[in-house]
Amino acid sequence: AVGAAPSVAIKMVAEVTEVVPLPPPPLNKTTLTLGDSEVWFRAYPDIKWQVQHIEGNYAYLALSTLPSKTTFGPNVTYAGSTIAGLCTDYLNNTIPNVADYIQDVTVNGVTSKVFVPSYEQLSSGWDWPKAATANRICQYNGTNTAWWTSSSSDTDYAWYVRTDGDFSDYFPSRSYGFRPAVKVQFKDD
Repeated sequence: AVGAAPSVAIKMVAEVTEVVPLPPPPLNKTTLTLGDSEVWFRAYPDIKWQVQHIEGNYAYLALSTLPSKTTFGPNVTYAGSTIAGLCTDYLNNTIPNVADYIQDVTVNGVTSKVFVPSYEQLSSGWDWPKAATANRICQYNGTNTAWWTSSSSDTDYAWYVRTDGDFSDYFPSRSYGFRPAVKVQFKDD
């Protein structure tokens, strides 16, 4: 009856915290293939990612096209650089609804959910870009465009990917493409 005393009482005897793993990210595909450039988060179907590397149930994805061009930064250190800052901005302003599905990755001393791939990842670590020079080519506004890695080649120069997919290095004040990457779990453990 309305207003009647409850028939049971609940007494909290202990606080229990249960860690529940997140479900796989809301990608448009559950099976990923190296080089596939038509992968996206369901919340952002207009932002296409390309599969760069697969490790078990995790995939490294890089944007299929370059969203912008920028300098590397005031020097060749990735920490505190312009491109590292753009990664934070990209996560917070472009893809914030999927942040919980993206894994932290440490690249050149910076741990972040969105990062610029290193020279080492692109040249010898990740399966897709190391398989062929052409696999590293990326476009900005429909034209093959050079883009920064997150690695320095020495104290004055930073590595970038040329328009033909090979590597070169240059002063960090030059404007090249910004190509963010993420690591996501695409299937259950």
